[in-house]
Amino acid sequence: MMKALCRSILAVVLLAGSVAHGEVPAAYRRIAPQYDLPVVVLYAVALCESGRRIESGFRPWPWTLNINGEGRVFQDKQHAVQAAAEAIDRGSTVDLGIMQVNWHYHGHRFHGVSEALDPYANLKVGAAILREYAREHGSLWQGIGHYHSGTPERADAYQARCARILVDTLDRQQSRDQRAGGVRNG
Repeated sequence: MMKALCRSILAVVLLAGSVAHGEVPAAYRRIAPQYDLPVVVLYAVALCESGRRIESGFRPWPWTLNINGEGRVFQDKQHAVQAAAEAIDRGSTVDLGIMQVNWHYHGHRFHGVSEALDPYANLKVGAAILREYAREHGSLWQGIGHYHSGTPERADAYQARCARILVDTLDRQQSRDQRAGGVRNG
């Protein structure tokens, strides 16, 4: 039941096209089309991976690390790079940046830890990985699940979380549009 609901939500988002673009930062609007991804889907995955409450709302945070399953947030890139490099040197499992790219499997896609924590480089690599998983597993929906885990239960839970974030993003945009005097159609 939940899987069908989540797929329906994704279908609505895909049909909505650019409806929520006003809610999504410019970097996502530039990078998503390069990888044939819906802008709001790339943004939702980033929110799932590194979303953090800040003054301006719930946003992906570029200096987020997951070290051996423990999430850590840094105020600046310098401290995040230092912590990531030390953890990698110790042999820890490390996911880095906005898209929480796993260093063990995908570190070769960067020219070092500092680049992996560059928000644009991290977003591009994350988008490439998401597109690859979507192609490999036959659909964007399956790609979203595999971006997080190859374990079906964990992938399903992640898909549901991304679907909730997609709906929330669309709701915020609709509310913003209504306050501005009209609903945008793209």
